[in-house]
Amino acid sequence: METQTPSAKLPDSLSKPYPLSELDIESYAGAGHVFLPGVLSPEDAGTCRGFIREAAENFGQKDLGPLETRDTYGRAFQQHMNLWRHDDRVRDFVLAKRFAGIAAGLMGVER
Repeated sequence: METQTPSAKLPDSLSKPYPLSELDIESYAGAGHVFLPGVLSPEDAGTCRGFIREAAENFGQKDLGPLETRDTYGRAFQQHMNLWRHDDRVRDFVLAKRFAGIAAGLMGVER
């Protein structure tokens, strides 16, 4: 794994559990998705958005060529696979305890 970024402290909220209700769990089980407001505060989302955007811009510095030389897909999307493997801050975000706890709780598993 190639990491090239300084470590950044994630918002404290990402190390704390997110309370799931029985309705959340039932909704997820029935529909395969659920809306969970407040997983990140607007301030924390802004902090994370900043370093994720920076990582994506740094990762995307490979020359993709001018838009007019790209195929339709290449003009519509700029895709970064496994960005978390190239940036410590994104890795810490993706693997945050809060997200893992939510996933485990919704699926009814220990971890």
